[in-house]
Amino acid sequence: PRIPPMKLTHIPHRFYVFDCPTHAPYFDEADRRWPTIVAKLFAPLVRDKAVKGFVFLDHDPVDIELRVAVRDYRRFEKRMDALALTLGINRRPNTATAGQTIGRHAYHGERWLEKAKIKQWPLASKRSELVFRFLHAGCALFIDSLVPDGVRWRIERNSDAKENPLGNGFESLHHLVANYSKSDFEVLLPNSPAGQTATTVWMGQPTAAVATNYGMPGARCHL
Repeated sequence: PRIPPMKLTHIPHRFYVFDCPTHAPYFDEADRRWPTIVAKLFAPLVRDKAVKGFVFLDHDPVDIELRVAVRDYRRFEKRMDALALTLGINRRPNTATAGQTIGRHAYHGERWLEKAKIKQWPLASKRSELVFRFLHAGCALFIDSLVPDGVRWRIERNSDAKENPLGNGFESLHHLVANYSKSDFEVLLPNSPAGQTATTVWMGQPTAAVATNYGMPGARCHL
C-alpha cells in the first residue's frame, strides 16, 4: 500500500563548531562537562522565541556543535559569541554556514538514506527534515532533563532500576526506538588483550576491521 506523503516545511539553518572546554570552574569534571555546556551555553540561546529548531552534538574531546534555525542570524551570533566569551568557550572561525538548508546539505547522505533515493530530491529533502526534527526533539528533551548540581549541571537520575538500570531515562528511549525501528547495533567484544573494554564502531578505534584482526568478534544487539 502507498504511504500518504507528509507535508513538511523545510527549515533553513546554520551550524557552528566550538572547541570543547575543559577549564574550571564549570567544565573541568568529565562526567558533568556536557550537561553543563548545554545548560550554560546552548540552552539559554535556543530558548529565544526566534529560534525555530536546533540540534547540538558532543564530540568530546574534539569539539562541540550547534545547528540552529533562527530568524535573525546576526542578532543570534552576537548573543552566542558574547555568551561563549563570558564562559571562555572558543568558537572556531568560519564555522557559520550561511544559507545552509535542511535537506540540501544535512542528513540526506548514505548514512541517512538508501543510496537509490539520494538523487530523488523529494525523498532526500523529506528524510533530511525528518532527521533534523527527530534530533531536535531529543535535544529539547535533554535540556528538560538537566538539573543544577553545585556550579555545574547533570542529567536527572531516573529511579526505575528495572527499565533504566544505569539511572538515565534515555535508556528507555533507546529501547523504544529499537522497538519501533527494529534496529540492531554491533558491539565488539574483545577476547584479548585482557582488560580491554567492549566498544562499538562509533567509538573510534578499534574499527571493525582492526577488531577482527585482534580477535574481537562482533555481537548483534537489540535494545
